[in-house]
Amino acid sequence: GIVRNQNICEPEQLAKVLAETKIKQTVVIRADKVVPHSRVLDVLSACAAAGIWDISFATYQEEPKK
Repeated sequence: GIVRNQNICEPEQLAKVLAETKIKQTVVIRADKVVPHSRVLDVLSACAAAGIWDISFATYQEEPKK
């Protein structure tokens, strides 16, 4: 699923919630190498359908293995 405000939802739910929200939003996508590319596209599509274009991608650096 997709996590939104610490709640898991499906892409269809995300699109509906984003479309119903009337305030300007920023979406931050954080995904690692195990997240299928199609899930990221689902989020991008939901944002586009809701007219949200302020989208950022967040990354984190893994701790080096000792």
